[in-house]
Amino acid sequence: MKIAIIGQQDFGKAVLDAFLARGDEVAGVFCAPEKEGAKADLLKVAAQEKGVEVYQFPSLRNKDAHDALRALNADIGIMAYVLQFAPQEFVKIPKKGTIQYHPSLLPKYRGPSSINWPIIRGDAKTGLSIFRPNDGLDEGPVILQKETPLGPDDTLGSVYFDRLFPMGVAALLEAADLVMAGKHRETVQDEARASYEGWCRTAEAKINWAIRRGKGKDRRDFRNQPRELLRDRSGRTNRGPQGKARRRQESIRGRTRGAERPHSGHPARELTRGARAAGRWATVRRVFLLRVSSLNTRTLSHGSWAQPGQPDSPRLKI
Repeated sequence: MKIAIIGQQDFGKAVLDAFLARGDEVAGVFCAPEKEGAKADLLKVAAQEKGVEVYQFPSLRNKDAHDALRALNADIGIMAYVLQFAPQEFVKIPKKGTIQYHPSLLPKYRGPSSINWPIIRGDAKTGLSIFRPNDGLDEGPVILQKETPLGPDDTLGSVYFDRLFPMGVAALLEAADLVMAGKHRETVQDEARASYEGWCRTAEAKINWAIRRGKGKDRRDFRNQPRELLRDRSGRTNRGPQGKARRRQESIRGRTRGAERPHSGHPARELTRGARAAGRWATVRRVFLLRVSSLNTRTLSHGSWAQPGQPDSPRLKI
């Protein structure tokens, strides 16, 4: 099998290594140019070490990119973590077309942060899809899907690096074999079930502790309503530049290897912010912290705050 790989970074490198390890011919590698001062792309470095031709075009719409791919005479194109837009004029050049990896069960969670959102929403499972890229965003027909369960303690790191990363490499090998043998099936995505979520950044990771428990709109399930995490008590959204002025909640950023504050009582204890508002995140078992800050109090590092005997902030009680 003669292939062309379009990708970048660790995942692209792993895919390159996997195809070469089983004896396939990699005719060429396409990866985006590095920004000025940035380290060399891992896929690029690995390809050059193995004597594989590397192409770095600022855009895959470029005629030069099309001519380069056409000259490789590849049987199939493999897209492994691609942030550049690849038009149909490009992806249809290989004899058997091109297949692409996406870390979600399409048509759910199209978009760039498809691993984060199933965890945020409390889904019971997630997975990956190998599909035919079209000019839409992750909208092409699906060739292959693999599922993996989501547990209560899963993180972005555990889901991606422990499962979706190695599963994705193996799935691309399997899908490429099916396509080359003519044994694959292409299933059109059901647009009625489709969803799109944008980048999961700092603003989306904030938790609004001030949401009150009550009836109707105030009684929200944080797992299933991620956008509601960023609404204040008046119902206005806290997303975007204008929302910065309205963010009254404490800023607590969670990461996998933060510090867990030991406490007694039920693991979903009520968190209070003075006498004005109270909230409970009933689905939380543990909260991992990097920094703790509250109005009119000093900021503590996670290490200091987690020390036994450290007094609670008067405006944030756990």
